Amino acid sequence: MGPLFLIVAYLSLSGAEVDLPWTLAGPCEPFVQELAKAQSRFVECATNNSIPPSVCLDCIGDYMNFRQIEYDTRHINVTTFDGQTCSDLIFNNYVVSYGAEITQALNDKIWEQSRCSSCLWIDWKFETRESRYTFNNQTKRFYNVLYSSWRDCVENVTQSDDAQLMDSNSTVCTACKAQFNELFAYYWKIYIEPDTQFCVDIEALMNDTMHLWNDVQGCSERKDRQKETNLVVYTSIALFVLTFLFYMGSYAQGERVSRRLVQYSRLDPPETNRSRLLSSASSANFQVTNNASVSMGASGSKDYSHIHHSLHRKEYNQVSHDGIDANADQIGQFRERCEEKVADLKAVLDECTNRVQSRPNTEETCHQEMCDYIQALDHCALPAAWKHLK
Repeated sequence: MGPLFLIVAYLSLSGAEVDLPWTLAGPCEPFVQELAKAQSRFVECATNNSIPPSVCLDCIGDYMNFRQIEYDTRHINVTTFDGQTCSDLIFNNYVVSYGAEITQALNDKIWEQSRCSSCLWIDWKFETRESRYTFNNQTKRFYNVLYSSWRDCVENVTQSDDAQLMDSNSTVCTACKAQFNELFAYYWKIYIEPDTQFCVDIEALMNDTMHLWNDVQGCSERKDRQKETNLVVYTSIALFVLTFLFYMGSYAQGERVSRRLVQYSRLDPPETNRSRLLSSASSANFQVTNNASVSMGASGSKDYSHIHHSLHRKEYNQVSHDGIDANADQIGQFRERCEEKVADLKAVLDECTNRVQSRPNTEETCHQEMCDYIQALDHCALPAAWKHLK
């Protein structure tokens, strides 16, 4: 303890300065400070130009300087006391690298989200520190030609010595209407194109310009706005009424046309005579296969009722069960065997079908003939099929 105490006392009394490496990153601190200053200058510019946003147009110099300092910091050859490079220590060494996080946030959250590449192009030359930027043609035309022309017109009118011109916004609206319409038409043309867009600076500038023109200077045509509003309201009401009527008509039509599932085998034979609307050309007597005669009604229409009753009172012969496939539709097989027994009604159905198809304009249908034929066919087939199932 004695020698150490003497050394410390000597240094204290002599006023000697001791420079001990209390932090390993000491050699890298100047570079961190330079990066921080570049970041802060860009952040200050972005904040000062945030209402309305104009980072791309007014902060391009600070942004390029910040990116150049970032590049230099990532490529320095200085090392720490323990041998690490300062670039790794600043951007990659710690769990949370503030320099890297802030740098990424400035690039992604401010510059990229502002879509600055839609307004200008930067030719980066980091190694020679000769990077240059240029605005694209659409930005030059909008900002330097159209917007400047409209703004100069408004300033010339409002700064006139004539008191009436200074107090009358209507004069501004009249004198500068052509410039504003040209500015808005060009902006809208670019805005609606799917693959072309402006940066946020131009969009915010145009929005503020429209508010200034319409609301502050009162240059919007209120009557036209009211007409457009009324047109939208009336069109919406008309579309609603037409849609309502369409669905109501569809609903009523669906209720009126209802489908019926007819079980022909369960229909009872008609008990009264039927009449049909036939033309005089077909009112001729004919004979069916069972020699039953067809009578003529008083109106010249054919009456098949006595044929129908005779067929349903007829006793059909026993249908053979030989050759019936139990694994197939048995009722269908029995119906096929009964076709010859109801050939007379089939002839009536075919005669009706040919007659209807030969007339382009007729009210006659063959619905009843089809019902008679199907009912007679089931009357023959179903008993035989039932006995076979037993």
